[in-house]
Amino acid sequence: MSTVLGEDHMTAAFNWGIIEEQPFLKAGIKKNPEKPRDRLVTDEEVAAFLKHVPEWLNLYIQLKLATGLRQRDMLRLDNTHWNALEGLRVGTSKTSVRINFESTQHLSDIVNGIKQLNGYTSRGARKFKWHFFMSRLNKPYTEGGFETMWRRYMDKAISSGDLKERFQERDLRAKAATQCESLVQAFELLGHKNISTTKKVYRRGYSKVKPLSPYDDSDNEQNIEKK
Repeated sequence: MSTVLGEDHMTAAFNWGIIEEQPFLKAGIKKNPEKPRDRLVTDEEVAAFLKHVPEWLNLYIQLKLATGLRQRDMLRLDNTHWNALEGLRVGTSKTSVRINFESTQHLSDIVNGIKQLNGYTSRGARKFKWHFFMSRLNKPYTEGGFETMWRRYMDKAISSGDLKERFQERDLRAKAATQCESLVQAFELLGHKNISTTKKVYRRGYSKVKPLSPYDDSDNEQNIEKK
């Protein structure tokens, strides 16, 4: 039985010294680069979607926009990640970057709302441990289960006419990055290891740039000769 080796296998063989050159590159064959998504969700679209979701998903979206966390990291959050004084501490699953989101009033309000939903038993007793986003079975949502719920409420928003175009859960991560004041802030918020990833994939829309002016008295001005 013959085995067909792909470009990734050839690259690995070249890196390991098994072959002396990469046949795909020699033949001029290149991978088609994956085009990043450029869907930029507006505030109006988020508001339209929120009209059709339950409280737990509303809080999920608020937390997503505040932190930019990946779906996998959002779904595994529990009360051990939160400290009212220090904030939300997360070790990201993909890059292993550790992020401490400061305990701002906005973030505290979101977490307190989540706590009211999931931090207490039906009799009002405080739970020793609780996950942020739990299903009716009192278990954290799986990624598949969450995607099913997301599609259900997205269908409702579209069928109502309030929302004209669908958007994905991951588009909210890009929205959070785009709303940052600078690329560096977006890089730190998303926990990337390479700032080029932030710029290429997650910063969507237009970058705001202050034009230079000969009348700017700031220390950062560049001299513009008047002619």
